[in-house]
Amino acid sequence: MRVASSAGAVLALALLAGPFPIGSQHLFAQASAYVPNLHPAYAELDALIASGLIREVLVGQRPYSRMTFARMVREARSNMEDPEAKAPLARILEALARLEAVFEPELARMCEGGARECPPTPTSLTIREASADFTWADSPWRDIPTSYVPWSSIDGMLNPLLEGNQGRRLVDGWTLGVEGALEFQVGPRLAGYFRPRLWASGVREGDTEQDIGLQEGYVRAVLGNLSVEVGRNHVFLGQGLTAGAIASHNPRGFDMLRLSSDRPFRLPWILSLLGPASMSVLAADMGSDRVIPHSKVFIGKLSIRPHPNLELGATLLNQQFGEGGPEGSWGDRLKDLFLPGIVDQYNFSEKIAGVDARLTLPGYGVELYFDGATTDINLYRTGEMLWDEASWVWGLYLPTLGLEGRGSLRLEAHRVGVRPYTHDDFRSGMTLDGLVMGNPIGPMSTGFSARVGWSGAAKDFAVTGTWPTCTSATLTSCTWWPRCGSAPPFTGRCCSTPRRTGDWQAPGFKPLAPTTPPPGGHTEGSHDELPM
Repeated sequence: MRVASSAGAVLALALLAGPFPIGSQHLFAQASAYVPNLHPAYAELDALIASGLIREVLVGQRPYSRMTFARMVREARSNMEDPEAKAPLARILEALARLEAVFEPELARMCEGGARECPPTPTSLTIREASADFTWADSPWRDIPTSYVPWSSIDGMLNPLLEGNQGRRLVDGWTLGVEGALEFQVGPRLAGYFRPRLWASGVREGDTEQDIGLQEGYVRAVLGNLSVEVGRNHVFLGQGLTAGAIASHNPRGFDMLRLSSDRPFRLPWILSLLGPASMSVLAADMGSDRVIPHSKVFIGKLSIRPHPNLELGATLLNQQFGEGGPEGSWGDRLKDLFLPGIVDQYNFSEKIAGVDARLTLPGYGVELYFDGATTDINLYRTGEMLWDEASWVWGLYLPTLGLEGRGSLRLEAHRVGVRPYTHDDFRSGMTLDGLVMGNPIGPMSTGFSARVGWSGAAKDFAVTGTWPTCTSATLTSCTWWPRCGSAPPFTGRCCSTPRRTGDWQAPGFKPLAPTTPPPGGHTEGSHDELPM
């Protein structure tokens, strides 16, 4: 695939420039564990951000640490007490009060006015959470279709109803899970977090099984404005509620080394006009449960806030290496990683480029956002680049409806083209343990979701509805096939005699059983011939 050199250049500048924190009070970093991405505190924080009370924030890179939450809570309180500020709604007052209660220890630890003498940080071991969950579902899993070989799928499964749970395995039947969260702090510079999960499940009319796993387990150090993290953790890159085009809440956490800015910083020179920025890079092992075991994925993201109400982001993903993976020299691999789109194109890697944006209109109580990624940037094939090769999320968020602002509404539209998350060399595709790293609806799908919430003084209530539509039946039309037999790459025209699965099948692909291709060449046929 081709990746635009401009996006790579921006990320390279961010890495070379180094993080310069905004404000002297941020010069003395203090480590803390991350708040898990699905924690209820994010819903309270999102309401404060959408109301315009927090401006030094980059939404497109999560999770946030507990000290980051404390910093934003303090900013919201300061802005709320501004004499010229509009009187806040009851919902916003309660959200801020709840966050101040949750992060009271971190607020007490914050350094005041850049003072070098910060409050002491004691060594501690804390049980943050203990929980149990039970799920019963009548929802079979299905294969992930691919367009590289008609009537075939990659090494993974889809079930939008049971996905989006950060890799927690829920089966077509019943699932019982128990997990706990343990956090430790060693002085002001080192923190860690461990979250084991024990679960048992029974498939409908099938066997039962039990297992234990690690949801999160990492150690994190902060040096100045540089955060260094080693271990397993969930990283969300995007603007959607749970679905991101590149990294979502769907799979388990990455087993990774991650470097990131601990707080927003200013780029040097004239680039400082781009406003507060946040940067992260990670290198992760994709595990052994795949066609090419232990392939590696590298992800870099830069987010900026050129206006207090506007956030922009750019992401680059590169998948390489692995046991039995495509071969390449170390020199070529480094060029492919650090000079994407500038040097020659290589066939030993898979690359994805993404962009995202969020517009906040606090005066109207509205947020608009989108998150998109494509596997092929080619201006000569704009339609294919932005549709067949792309994954998109568009959203509208109304955080404070009603006289007291207690109601909320979030609407999202999702569209994944023919080839995102699939690949003809890395045949497990962009998956972790069989779950899509990006949008859970998977390739060749369209979906809509709505979330209606109510926040009371003591209790919250929310209902979420999702309507995914699998369009894998479109494979019966050869306009969706990128290659037919020995024909050149897809040009937008139908091929007269598409290759049948029985003629040839790439290793690692499996047919969508029990379906067989129609006899002879291409026929329109019935869409019932392919599983939905």
